[in-house]
Amino acid sequence: MYVHAHVVTGAPLTKAILSSGSLYLSPPLPLYRGQATVEALENKLKEAGHGSLRDAPVNEILKAQAALTLNSLWLQDDPELSDWQNKTGNAQELLVGDVEYEVRTVDPGCDVYN
Repeated sequence: MYVHAHVVTGAPLTKAILSSGSLYLSPPLPLYRGQATVEALENKLKEAGHGSLRDAPVNEILKAQAALTLNSLWLQDDPELSDWQNKTGNAQELLVGDVEYEVRTVDPGCDVYN
């Protein structure tokens, strides 16, 4: 999904491989989702005696994530990602692999063998 995000935001690349995920599988999520996650982590860290997410040691942040069962990452919705379903970016070559449930990312009009 991160490579797909680079493609749709116009990153200076000519080749890209979407393997094991694209934005169709994990679309950008709204800002409030990230804010709620940060707030939950901050509260858990404060319970453990740490000031904030910025100041806490990494091992304590990982413990807080485990305690809150936060085990996934996502992209936060951003103006650059708006209308990502219709953006093709600058990639001249795109390889789509291992995305069995995401075949809709391939435009039916593109030459997949060229």
